[in-house]
Amino acid sequence: IHTKMSVFGTCSLQTALDIIRSAYDDEILKNPARFFVDAHPLAVTFFVMCLLSLVCLVLSEITGHLSYVDKLWSILPPLYAVYFLYSDYRDSLNGKLNDRIVLMTALPLLWGTRLTWNFARKGGYSLHEEDYRWPVLRQSMPRIALSLLDLFFISTFQHLLLFLIILPIHFAYQARSFSPQLNALDYVAAALFLILLLGETIADQQQWNFQNEKYRRINAKQSLTGDYKRGFLTGGLFGISRHPNFFCEISIWWAYYIFSLASLQSLSHLQVNDRDAGFLYGGMINWAMVGCFFLLLLFQGSTWFTELITTRKYPEYKVYQKNVSRLIPWFPSSTPSKRD
Repeated sequence: IHTKMSVFGTCSLQTALDIIRSAYDDEILKNPARFFVDAHPLAVTFFVMCLLSLVCLVLSEITGHLSYVDKLWSILPPLYAVYFLYSDYRDSLNGKLNDRIVLMTALPLLWGTRLTWNFARKGGYSLHEEDYRWPVLRQSMPRIALSLLDLFFISTFQHLLLFLIILPIHFAYQARSFSPQLNALDYVAAALFLILLLGETIADQQQWNFQNEKYRRINAKQSLTGDYKRGFLTGGLFGISRHPNFFCEISIWWAYYIFSLASLQSLSHLQVNDRDAGFLYGGMINWAMVGCFFLLLLFQGSTWFTELITTRKYPEYKVYQKNVSRLIPWFPSSTPSKRD
């Protein structure tokens, strides 16, 4: 019982807050130069998140550009994970890395590499390139309201979210001496992560192929038929979900959450009052879920706004909305005609 209480206490939210508080009260003030080398990875990544949030806020207010966080979206979670992996190596006595932490670093690196490449090929890293939704929002809001949105959401909440979704690796780091070996839940989490990553890759590629072909036909002044005439893709994965890439992106991080359960799973045979340690049902529900939950809420709002813009641009999209599931893949109620 003492062992399980120890690992649950080690991974508790209160312990995490104490780690961050003590690092700022002691380490960063006494020896700032050593903070990034020696401090707990949770404290370091939290500090980086706060710093980058401030930088993005200042830059966006100076330049009026709102896509700075978009450019960092696929980069920061893998970097945070890499720092946890570095800390595991730094703290190990024999230089041996923890298998779970290695796996939990490799998967975000794979996710981030693919998403960064996809973002780059669309010109997302151009200095003046901005997500198409921001100009629409800018036109519909007073300047002061947009600045408040930037202060509380665009440059701050989104950075916090990118920090929160990677926090299951904090569980693995804290529990590395209690449950160093991979277990069944690790393999389940990794398999789900990879399957969903494949689904997101296929969806993005289908959309990329469609958009390129659509504009090729428009520029060549060719006759447009089917989806090309409608203006949006209804085939492939988009025939069973209007936003299969969104669904996969949300689900990827729920799969990653399972690693927090795997970090505690080897001690599940011991019985203790988990609620007192901040966990429910043997750790199946824990505070690492917060990032997944906020990501789900973010995509609910993002999907609504995206479809609001799309329905204004493409009248037939309302028919598509009636026939095809919004996020969760499901059988369509009818198939759009491939004729004109």
